[in-house]
Amino acid sequence: MSRTTITTQDGQFNGWFESDTATRYRDNVGDNDLQAGHCDLYQTAGRAFLLNFWDHYEGSRETFVQATNKEVAEWIIENGEPNGLEIPADIQTRIDDQEV
Repeated sequence: MSRTTITTQDGQFNGWFESDTATRYRDNVGDNDLQAGHCDLYQTAGRAFLLNFWDHYEGSRETFVQATNKEVAEWIIENGEPNGLEIPADIQTRIDDQEV
């Protein structure tokens, strides 16, 4: 069991999730791009969506932030729909209509 901290956009504690039981969907940036920041999408066992911000810079912090439906739709439009991701109807509607 591995508890991972969730923060708000301004860095305040907002809970935790079990990273061992969450599913990670990687962005399209690629690990070899050392200049770019990354934003991966996680879906917890409880079906919540989180955005995981990280990069390769020394001293930078990896963060996990609760994602809004709009942010999840934007991530999927930008990175493509990951295999195995069950997209809730309200998010799928945003994607279909490109309402982000």
